[in-house]
Amino acid sequence: MNWIKYTVAVPAEKLDIVTAVLTDIPYLQGIEVGEYSLTEADCQAMFVDILPEEWNQKQEEIPVDFYLPEDSAAKAEEIKAFLHAFLGEKIVFAQETVRDEDWANNWKQYYHGFAAGERIYIYPIWEQPDEGYAINIGLDPGMAFGSGTHETTELCLQALEKYGKTGNHVLDVGTGSGILAIAAAKLGAAEVLAIDLDENAVKVARENVDYNDVSRRVQVRAGNLTDGVSGTYDIVVANILADVICLLAKDVKKFLNPQGIFITSGIIADKTDMVQRALTEAGLTVIETTEKGEWRMVAAHA
Repeated sequence: MNWIKYTVAVPAEKLDIVTAVLTDIPYLQGIEVGEYSLTEADCQAMFVDILPEEWNQKQEEIPVDFYLPEDSAAKAEEIKAFLHAFLGEKIVFAQETVRDEDWANNWKQYYHGFAAGERIYIYPIWEQPDEGYAINIGLDPGMAFGSGTHETTELCLQALEKYGKTGNHVLDVGTGSGILAIAAAKLGAAEVLAIDLDENAVKVARENVDYNDVSRRVQVRAGNLTDGVSGTYDIVVANILADVICLLAKDVKKFLNPQGIFITSGIIADKTDMVQRALTEAGLTVIETTEKGEWRMVAAHA
């Protein structure tokens, strides 16, 4: 099977939100961000002496590649239409055919182990765990879903560390690679239900659950948000887009135990107020908002 690699130049100031939105498209088979220079603020944070002249040259655009099967022309047009609407009609796409065996291995070079929170270390299954951390989570992201390196995932992991308790029942909405569900189990949750709309994500998540030996406590199934979900939970976690969070907020309270916690991210800074307002209108009390870069995590209790 061959793939089509599409390349588009993204303005530096819109890189985070564009890559986040692309990552959340279920049928998109991976993205890559090209190399780019540090901003002046980044440079000044790293150096105290006079900077070389070339470090002060601001890079305006950054190449972003995304991959689709070669028979997915209609889906490619959907993505192009979104990017044209968001970035402007003047943007130009380049494309090339990539062999399956090349793409299947090339993406792995961009993914390495990292710490997330005080106790958690995330590593790809082709690397080794770090025994210096209490909790190691091995992942095979499957080229597309929730590697854990995105700021929103780290924010959710930190919140799970803070609010998770032994014996909790947890619902993970939009599980992707299963990283948050696995983390909840390794933090002591008794039962975790992980849901994703995309069948490929469900397959990847199940494989990751098995790899981390938590399949007795983590159930992964296909579904749209909370459709078909019953019972109540101590924690509901959702790392999805802000607009979808607002839809989910209308129903999430009925899935929370008294004083249960809703942990949610995928929220760009300028949509924080919108999410907080939606949670409040749904009868929840916002108890914490944290940030990493341009992204926010909001926690609320029933």
